[in-house]
Amino acid sequence: MAHKDISLCISTINGTGSSSTNQLLAKALFRSGYFITPKNIFPSNIAGLPTQYCIRISTETLLSYKEPYDLLIGLSKESIFQNLNQTSDTALVVYDESITLNDEIKKGRLFVPIAFKKLVRELKASPKINKFLINLIYLGVVTNILGLNKEIILDLLTERFSKNPELLELNKKAFNIGFDQELATQSFQLEKTSNKHTDAILIDGNASAALGLVDGGCSFMSWYPITPSSSVAENFEAFAKNDSAKVIQAEDELSAISMVIGASWAGARAFTPTSGPGLSLMAEAAGLSYFAEIPSVIWNVQRLGPSTGLPTRTSQGDLLSAHTLSHGDTRHVVLMPGTPQECYDFGQACFDLAEELQTLVIVLSDLDLGMNLHMTETLKQSDQKFNRGQLAISPTEGFNRYQKTDTGISPRSLPGDASPHAAYFTRGTSHTQAALYSEEAKDYEALIQKLDRKWQHAKTLVPKPVIKTSGKTTGKTSDKATTGFISFGPSEVAIKELQNLIEEPTSSLRLRALPFTQELENYIDNNDEIIIIEQNSSKQLFNLVLQEYPQYYKKLKSITISNGLPFSGKQLFKLYGGLHEQ
Repeated sequence: MAHKDISLCISTINGTGSSSTNQLLAKALFRSGYFITPKNIFPSNIAGLPTQYCIRISTETLLSYKEPYDLLIGLSKESIFQNLNQTSDTALVVYDESITLNDEIKKGRLFVPIAFKKLVRELKASPKINKFLINLIYLGVVTNILGLNKEIILDLLTERFSKNPELLELNKKAFNIGFDQELATQSFQLEKTSNKHTDAILIDGNASAALGLVDGGCSFMSWYPITPSSSVAENFEAFAKNDSAKVIQAEDELSAISMVIGASWAGARAFTPTSGPGLSLMAEAAGLSYFAEIPSVIWNVQRLGPSTGLPTRTSQGDLLSAHTLSHGDTRHVVLMPGTPQECYDFGQACFDLAEELQTLVIVLSDLDLGMNLHMTETLKQSDQKFNRGQLAISPTEGFNRYQKTDTGISPRSLPGDASPHAAYFTRGTSHTQAALYSEEAKDYEALIQKLDRKWQHAKTLVPKPVIKTSGKTTGKTSDKATTGFISFGPSEVAIKELQNLIEEPTSSLRLRALPFTQELENYIDNNDEIIIIEQNSSKQLFNLVLQEYPQYYKKLKSITISNGLPFSGKQLFKLYGGLHEQ
């Protein structure tokens, strides 16, 4: 019987070029009309360790990352043994025939040996190229097993190698060798689908973020390389080539954010991409941006910490550090995209908010959203004009840069203005409304009150949460959802899957920003039970919600996951069940 839902894992060795081949498979499945959720789970070393590329394939809807796997392709002894415990009892395991496996290991699974190393020698290519061509052979095998149209793969190969006909023919030959292997595995074929995905694309969050930042008017980026944010910078530089944006690779992260603050003070829309360790190094300058009220942006792609942690695993562990980055009473506006479209949208929104509020805005993406391909509707460009905030054009004598206002936002001047009164000395120390140094208690207290008014005003400006119901009914009069799930980041697919596994109707709220808006309090108030789901071990979002709304402490519960892997609906369901057994 053909399958509507298959979880596939291809396990190879890091450094063999398998990633690009696996993306070919993902694109072929997408073009074939399947809903796919690809996850690249790779080690942080350059080469030599097992790496996994997992794809959840469905004929009907997007589904979350899932273990155990139904189909495992393992090309080394290390990759087979590392992943066998993550396969189902009825899984198909394809492996190189040179690997010796005993019957106890097989445990009823269907093991199919293939002479990958012998087959690749038939191509008579150099040993250096052979290690890449093996990938095309297993791609052919997988295409055959799943029952895909081989012409789609051949078309993708033609697109990739159109400028190198000789290499194209070699890759096609390797693919066909794998596809033509006679395998008794028809029971693992996918059910045919008529989906077309005409208004959908495959894109990762870092690429869509870079495109959004360019379209959002960014004219300056400084950065220091760090996984998993480097491709934000690389894509931005590629996309911005014809837009006169300036790019500087700084000597470290503190220099990178300091350059951003300088460029922003001068009137540019500027940002720096980083990850957790880099964010920590930016703390001192982040406080300057906040206290001196200079609009700036940090695009943080989270990874698993503390310290170096697991650099190539995903996490949501930077929420608290981003929110309070620096010392003293610092509170930053934080944007939390959950989809590639939101990564694109927040490319403009982060600058609009930073300039309207005259403050640092930190965008919290993560490795799963940033580096994995996601199915999304075609990115839609905003027709909203840039919001440059309150600008004092040619200010006159008596202009006070930090004058008192109801919203806490004062008109800012830009250097280079024709008026001699536009310039002011920016400082990180306490200052008066006229930007003059002051150690008077009343001046400092006035500044803190001003910043608090701005924080309260920010609640009316930041993106509102996304609220959804499960749509499940039981026929009872009490079908109103009484359990609500709160999350942030790329959690929506897994939580929807969790809701489908629960018998009772539920609802979900996905936060997209700090500070919290009125919608969050209303949502908590309208549900009997609130379960906050996040990818860290210290309940960071839970504690922020509890701190903001202590009156609801009895109805707040927590589910945390901190293993570096993407959200799984099945795992959430297990934790949800355990929560109610306590």
